[in-house]
Amino acid sequence: GELTVCNEAIVQGTGVYLRYAGGSFRENVTHLHPKYVAEITLQEKEPYDSHLENPPGVILFFNPNSTEAMEKPILNGSGATIGLRLQHPIENQDGARVGTMLAYAFVFPNPAGQTRNGNRQLFMKDGGMTIFNDHIVHATGIYAGYAGGRAPTSLNKMTLIPPRRRRTADEERHSAGERVLKTPGNVPVIVILVVALVSLIWI
Repeated sequence: GELTVCNEAIVQGTGVYLRYAGGSFRENVTHLHPKYVAEITLQEKEPYDSHLENPPGVILFFNPNSTEAMEKPILNGSGATIGLRLQHPIENQDGARVGTMLAYAFVFPNPAGQTRNGNRQLFMKDGGMTIFNDHIVHATGIYAGYAGGRAPTSLNKMTLIPPRRRRTADEERHSAGERVLKTPGNVPVIVILVVALVSLIWI
């Protein structure tokens, strides 16, 4: 089997590693020379209580003006800026410190299809997230319900949007039943049956 990993997040797994999808990846490097050797630990996805899932629209704020904030350019061989390294404190809506964001942003020359790529890791007291561009590829703790969702960012704030909830089999059957019982004019069939029954009684 194979694993697809983004930072410490296992995004995808196949074969015997399928059960680790959504889990975490830990690497302890034991040797660099003459060969790169590391001990790798795979952890399955953590279960979470859906009652702890935050509602849509939760906003996290970054403070680039903090003394703990850091922004450093990434340069190519010619000295041109091709990216940025970031470290910002994370605050909630009340201005309280809740964690730290580490991020890398890269700019690729045209004609690359995706000219900008961002890689963020959010370390917070109640959990964490790994974000690639605006996609939440991994989340833990109280943020586990956001895995697979989006995190659009504007200026110094990020909005957390959970993934669209999949319907259960019962909900799908109920929805299908509603569609069957509707006429093209969106009139319930039961009304038509009542009208027909009244007509028969009148005759």
